[in-house]
Amino acid sequence: MSFIAYLNGVPPSAWTIQNPDNLFTWEERNNITGSDGNPTLAAYVNNSNYLGYGEQDYLTTDMYDLTNLTNGVLNFDLAKTQYSATESDILYVSISTDCGDSFALVYGLHGLALSTIPNYNTTNNWTPQTANEWRTEQIDLSSYVGEQIIIRFQNLNSYGNSTYIDNVFIDGILATNDFDVSELSIYPNPTSREFTINLGNTAHNNINIVNSLGQQLKQYDSSVFNNNSQANFDVNGIKIPKKLLIK
Repeated sequence: MSFIAYLNGVPPSAWTIQNPDNLFTWEERNNITGSDGNPTLAAYVNNSNYLGYGEQDYLTTDMYDLTNLTNGVLNFDLAKTQYSATESDILYVSISTDCGDSFALVYGLHGLALSTIPNYNTTNNWTPQTANEWRTEQIDLSSYVGEQIIIRFQNLNSYGNSTYIDNVFIDGILATNDFDVSELSIYPNPTSREFTINLGNTAHNNINIVNSLGQQLKQYDSSVFNNNSQANFDVNGIKIPKKLLIK
């Protein structure tokens, strides 16, 4: 089961930005070509025009609850170019299990290893033009299952070029005794408004729809099933994830 954090504004609700030098930092870039080829809103740092060499800026999530996962993978879409071999930014990802008091490094790339195009690019404040200029990065979170974690994206400026991230999500297997996941079906998924839940032979329960930060988007009580195994839902007016987390 997957759940996703849309970047509906930067920073998203309950995320934070740390900008120690009060110069360029993580900000919103709208209407750029996304990883699916459609316009998207992404978080980015304009390293092209950032004169603070060696400065580090942090985009930090709210807390993710992994207590009900049996494994997990952190995914995020990345679009990145570097200016040259000597002007090359670094992106780090770190995780905290103590409410942000300390962070452990789980990802760090620079040079063309970080770049999502094969060569250096000297275009000022580069923007991805096609879907294939994005790459989905995956970080194993199996050692953090059972924990509540905070994720931090850290940009280190070295006069490289623009860095973009989008579609931050955790993919894993939900471990719960509340229902048999094999009995559960949700369709259509993804959806923008209406969907159906079929519980099979599972007992009727309240349905909570939450985002990847554990924030409740909508709640339904068991009466929506009307003594049937299947119910239709309409979530018009709220931004739902590409994949739903059902509790």
